[in-house]
Amino acid sequence: MVWGYPPAGAQNIRREKKAMSDTTGTDSGQEAIEPADKTDKTAGSDTDKEVDFKSKYEETLAETRKWEKRAKDDFEDAKAWREYQESKKTEDEKREAREKELEQRAIAAETKALRADVADTKKVPVEWREFLTGSTQEELEASADKILTLIADKKGNLPDPNQGNPTAEPTGDFLREAARRG
Repeated sequence: MVWGYPPAGAQNIRREKKAMSDTTGTDSGQEAIEPADKTDKTAGSDTDKEVDFKSKYEETLAETRKWEKRAKDDFEDAKAWREYQESKKTEDEKREAREKELEQRAIAAETKALRADVADTKKVPVEWREFLTGSTQEELEASADKILTLIADKKGNLPDPNQGNPTAEPTGDFLREAARRG
């Protein structure tokens, strides 16, 4: 190898680059970009090809219908597959699945009844009962107590009836009421 000259492989790469630049019109091997006046028309030109939105809509609608049909077909296949899987189960497996489902229902019913019982005992207002949390009676009672304290705190801070109406005469002596409350 003689120093100062590129290796033979480099010469081949240069030839390929040169051949590519001759075909595309650029030196970097990227595609040539055509001038804008050849590819794009101005927005206000009468020669612009108008987009047929109605046909695009109909194409999209047809595609949607095709996928809806496939989904309905798949639903029937999935239903048949579930029935097949169910038929493969033994009687013991079916009985276990039913028992598990019934047990879950019973737990949900007990929790709902316990929640209603605690709410009635603690006298939680109906609109606040959805915020009761917990699965045991102790957890539900603690949650009810917290809700009741929040409600009691909220009742102490009544808004001024004249708020937002600066020209109206005061309807009551709010300072005396505040001092009386404490």
